[in-house]
Amino acid sequence: MDVGRRETRWVAMLLLLATGCAPSAGGLGETDTDASTGSSSEAASMVSTNATPPADSTGSGSGAGSGDGETTAAVPDVGLPACALDTPPPEAMAEHTLDHDGQERRFLVHVPTAYDHQTPLPVVLAFHGYTNTPQQQEQWSMMSAKAEEAGFILVYPYGSGIPSAWNGGDCCALGMPDDVGFVAAMIDWLQEQLCIDPARVYATGFSNGGFLSHRLGCELADRIAAVGPVAGMMGIDDCAPSRPMPVLHMHGTGDFVVPYEGSAILGFRSAEESFTGWAGRNGCAGEPVISYDQGDVTCRSYQECDGGAAVELCTVEGGGHTWPGGADIFGAGPTTHDIVANDYLWDFFMAHPLP
Repeated sequence: MDVGRRETRWVAMLLLLATGCAPSAGGLGETDTDASTGSSSEAASMVSTNATPPADSTGSGSGAGSGDGETTAAVPDVGLPACALDTPPPEAMAEHTLDHDGQERRFLVHVPTAYDHQTPLPVVLAFHGYTNTPQQQEQWSMMSAKAEEAGFILVYPYGSGIPSAWNGGDCCALGMPDDVGFVAAMIDWLQEQLCIDPARVYATGFSNGGFLSHRLGCELADRIAAVGPVAGMMGIDDCAPSRPMPVLHMHGTGDFVVPYEGSAILGFRSAEESFTGWAGRNGCAGEPVISYDQGDVTCRSYQECDGGAAVELCTVEGGGHTWPGGADIFGAGPTTHDIVANDYLWDFFMAHPLP
């Protein structure tokens, strides 16, 4: 991508963030700090954001996303051999580091109480938004509770640079770090240190983290089983996954940070273009069918796709730059509770292991 265009998009994104959502302290026991240095981020102080849990995030309707407090998708017994690890059992939540591409990269790992160091568990990688932190991703998505309920290992990586960002193509890291390589190295680390199911490693992310999730689907299809971007578009032009990639994209029509209809100024594709682009790559036949219809949320899904790799778009009518079913984010627009993203994503992920 032309560097000048990239800088223009970066400045425009800063302006959008200045009028929308921006960092606040999260729920993982740390204050809001710069992802690279640990010092207070100047970019994070541009605006203030307060997140509050929803009064009722139960949702309703049939299928995934019921959010009634019960397990919506049990971890299946896929007959994997027990792990033979000589590493000590992990802490429930801990920060870890690895060196990649000349940088120390950090990530938080949430290990559910059901973990026994012998039974292979699925892994979900959850990437924060531009200028944000893992703490905010945990706070806004409320996904750690889902990890405990369903029994999967949840990883919250840190972006790089100031402000903290991911190289999702069109958005947003100016230095263009090798984030795909970092994710591959992180999966290697997880396999060495924890008992994971390598066929059930999934990626989701919010905003800029959603852009990266799309990119991982393109460039790391041999390691990532399925992706679930939220409020983030496909951000690269040359997407050629090594196999059909299952994708579940969630987006609000009232999102003014990453507009649902795309942005000529920012160079962002629309949610529909991201959706149909994946359908084309996966060789999906026919027209999408309604897979979920409740309140302000309608999901459409291509099911007849190569390798059974479904492609789904959940549209939140009037929804803001927020995580469906998660905490309200002041200044970011409405948060729907007609679907619980964590439940819906988890059911989608469990239906799509690596072939």
